[in-house]
This record gives sequence, C-alpha cells and structure tokens, in this order.
Amino acid sequence: MPGPPPVVILGTLPIIEICVPLLRQFGFQVIHLWSPKRFTSLTKKLVQDQLKLDSYSCSTYSLEQILSTSSQPLLVWVCVEPDQHLSLISKIIEQKHHFVFLSPFTLDTRELSQIIQKSTLNKTTLNCFCYLFAFLPTYIKLKRMLQDDKENIGDILLVDLRVKCSSLSSTSDPYPYWINDTMSGGILSRFGSLSLALLCYLLGSSYTILSIRNAQIKTYQNNSRIDDYCSFQLNYSSNLTVNVTINSNAHCSYTQELVMYCSKACLIVQDYKLSIKR
Repeated sequence: MPGPPPVVILGTLPIIEICVPLLRQFGFQVIHLWSPKRFTSLTKKLVQDQLKLDSYSCSTYSLEQILSTSSQPLLVWVCVEPDQHLSLISKIIEQKHHFVFLSPFTLDTRELSQIIQKSTLNKTTLNCFCYLFAFLPTYIKLKRMLQDDKENIGDILLVDLRVKCSSLSSTSDPYPYWINDTMSGGILSRFGSLSLALLCYLLGSSYTILSIRNAQIKTYQNNSRIDDYCSFQLNYSSNLTVNVTINSNAHCSYTQELVMYCSKACLIVQDYKLSIKR
C-alpha cells in the first residue's frame, strides 16, 4: 500500500506552527516550505529551529521547480494571504498535485468560483477547502450527540455562538491582510465564514436557513477602516434560531463559546470543552 504523499507548505502564516507538527504526527513527511516573501531572521529561526525544516525557499522559480520536477504527486498546504490563492492554486492544479487551503479563502467570489472549476478538471487529485473547527474532538463528539442521543437532549430550540478576541490590528505583521479594507479585511471576513461552517457541520442537512435578520456590522475603534464587531441572526427551518456575535474589542485571546438550548438539556462548548446541563 503506498504511503502518504510528501507535503510542501506554501506560506509562513502562524497556522504553519500547528499544521507542520500535526502532519508529522499523522505520518506525513514535510519536505519543503516556500514563502512568497523574503525570509527574515525570525522566520528563518521558526523554520529551522521550531519546525525543524532544512529545505525552504522564497523565489517563484524554486516553487515552479519543486512542482514540475516531483516524481510523484505532492500534497500542497496553502497558508498564504487570500489575494495569492488563485495564482498559486492554478499552478498546483496544472502540475496535478493535491492541495489543501485554509480559510479565509480568496477575496473575490468570482475567483473562488474559478478555483472550484479548475479543481474539478482533474479527477485524480484531492482538492480540499479546509475549516479546522470541524476536526476538533469536542465538535465531533457534539455532532454525534445531536445525531444519536436525541431522546435525552430533545429538539434544538435556540443556539448562541459568541466569538471574542483582541483587536485584529494588534499584530507584529506590519501589513496583515485582515486589517486592510481593500483586501476584505475585518472581523466578519476573518471569522464569519468559520462560524457558518461550524454551524453547517453541526446541524447538517436537517436544517435549512430561511432568512438572516438583525445583521449589524460596526466599527467602534477610532481611526479604523475595518469592522471590529458584527452580529446576525439565522432563522432555520423547524423554528430554530441561531444568534452569532463576533467581537474584537474584548482585549483577550481568541475565545469561542457555543450554547445549544435543547428541549431536554443545554449543551455548552466553552474553551473547547463540552458540558451538559439538564
């Protein structure tokens, strides 16, 4: 039986500090890291000392060489800013390699449509648009409970999803895309799709969104051109209501709380720990 394909990481966003150790833990060999930017002393230290990678580069030519000369399909993890997704994924698909890219996805819905169309052309490659929350054990357990333990928890009546974090502008990166209004920056673009993906994963096809109400997108911080607060209400079939609030004025690290009010119990996920109140 063939082993897992070699992995190439594209980008130096902070998520690589999680992806590389996890991939190794599951038996993947990370053979190269490519950056669209020049390596600074800090990124070199991260790649060499923390991630233990000896092979890395930052030139477009080196990336094309890696993709075109590989003797077997590669698994390419795309961890770059959204405005670079389309050009990189086009190269990966042309060379018939597998790819995984993480949210937030490309900035333009037309670009996303092009990526999806391109990815369906070659049926032999795996192309994955990845939302990480669904792979956390807590949410896998919660989904199983909703499916298999309905007698004890009852019907879902109401859901509250609250996300809190510090300001998106409090970062060491001088040019982060998530605070750039011309690159769809802001709290809704950054965490809104993650919230919707989590709800879709948990509720599945049993519920259909009928309407979105009471939507607010606001900027409270002075001299900011992006939204730092948003809230909206999703009205589903079966009379289910979901309230979502995302707030980057909390002056804290990222926290997420999900409360599902059911007819016989209350399911609470806080700090990725599941508790039940009856």
